[in-house]
Amino acid sequence: MVIDLSTPRAVSAAALYAAAMLTAAPLLSLRGTIITGVTAFVLDLAMFAYFGYRGSASEVSELSMVATVAVIAAFLNRLLYHLQTRLQSARDIAIAVQQAVLPDPPADERSAAVRCAL
Repeated sequence: MVIDLSTPRAVSAAALYAAAMLTAAPLLSLRGTIITGVTAFVLDLAMFAYFGYRGSASEVSELSMVATVAVIAAFLNRLLYHLQTRLQSARDIAIAVQQAVLPDPPADERSAAVRCAL
């Protein structure tokens, strides 16, 4: 918003709004990603109202781009969440198999200094 206010009227910060949403997708929850998208859309809409571009073709085009990127960011958030869940499940299975197959390390005096990672 500061960039929008400090640049000429013809310059838009929509690319920065899109970058914020796509950055939020892998880092935040779905709720955080959606809040980021809605905030970016509302800020862009407010900038159009402030600069007097209400109802123009550039407003419709830019707002539809921001909304589309918000939907893509939410989709990426869910996709990354499910991939992470599958990876964690595979790790848990690998740990269980490894513990079932490998014997417990001996507890005698010779191997007392050796530590095994489980």
